[in-house]
Amino acid sequence: MLALYLAGRRDGRWCRRSGGRACAAAQPAPAASKNPDVKLHLNDELRAAAQLILQDVIDDFAPHIETEIKRRLDARMERLLSQYE
Repeated sequence: MLALYLAGRRDGRWCRRSGGRACAAAQPAPAASKNPDVKLHLNDELRAAAQLILQDVIDDFAPHIETEIKRRLDARMERLLSQYE
């Protein structure tokens, strides 16, 4: 999913069917975006947006991961304690 947000974008939409790569039939970028400063700025904005999305995903799944870790640790502790009883 992250590759989808970090991939090239030429026509204003992401190309999901191509695995995040730019569409083959994409229109060329406008002349104004050929300026390296503009490209750098857009790259920074895109990466910041991708980081926010990734952080949202992490925040959504963290409680599930924490619960699973606790469950596995409890099971492991029970197995270890049963060996010494």
